[in-house]
Amino acid sequence: DNNDGYRVHPFQRDPRNPVAIEESYKRLESRVTGLEKELDDLISDCRKLGRSFALSDATRTLRVALDELRAMFSENAIFLRTQGMHPIDLRGAAWYFEQLADGCDKFQERLNEFTDTYRATSLDEHVPHDLFKSIEPHQIESISLYIHDLSGEMENDLKDLTDAFRLFNTHGIPSLQYEEQRETDILISVSTVGSLLSAVTVTALQISLADNGSLASIVNSFWFASLVFSIGAALNSLLSVIWKRTP
Repeated sequence: DNNDGYRVHPFQRDPRNPVAIEESYKRLESRVTGLEKELDDLISDCRKLGRSFALSDATRTLRVALDELRAMFSENAIFLRTQGMHPIDLRGAAWYFEQLADGCDKFQERLNEFTDTYRATSLDEHVPHDLFKSIEPHQIESISLYIHDLSGEMENDLKDLTDAFRLFNTHGIPSLQYEEQRETDILISVSTVGSLLSAVTVTALQISLADNGSLASIVNSFWFASLVFSIGAALNSLLSVIWKRTP
């Protein structure tokens, strides 16, 4: 048995062997399933954060791209195992890789809006950009085998991605929640203090309005300016709290 728990047959070193192809795809599927679980958990946990719609949407996009890539690998593995007459669209195969790589990059951009501590693994190196633009009929099986080999090369990166998402779900989301709650509490405290100072200023202004003279006018002007600043601070804090809690 190998490290992933799959039984390795002596003749699996031949990449054309159906058993080798099936076992290799199972390992990839296991990695993808683990990553999809972490993505689903992240989509659920994102709802606990403010201003998280873009991050949640980027996570969904990444999950869809991952699912489509797995389906492509599955169809390709079936073709290689059965030597079927209907291979996958090889010219369009690169699109699935590009979608996954772009999904990772867009997710990283959205994640950077919250924190730059966590970084997702880039999959750009696995994208065969120009390989499938010109394909001859006799090259179909060789290119299908090459695509299947890419699944093996991606296993470690998929594992790294899964570990990164698990770490972010376990520690990153709670940390961001705590940070957001702490900032919200500070803003609410500022708003409360501003409201109290506004009440004190209004009371003092009412008393000083009874006095006449130039000095009283100057004092009243300062009291009025203080009232404006206090109300402005309270309103600004409330608007900040609302903005931070916006999905």
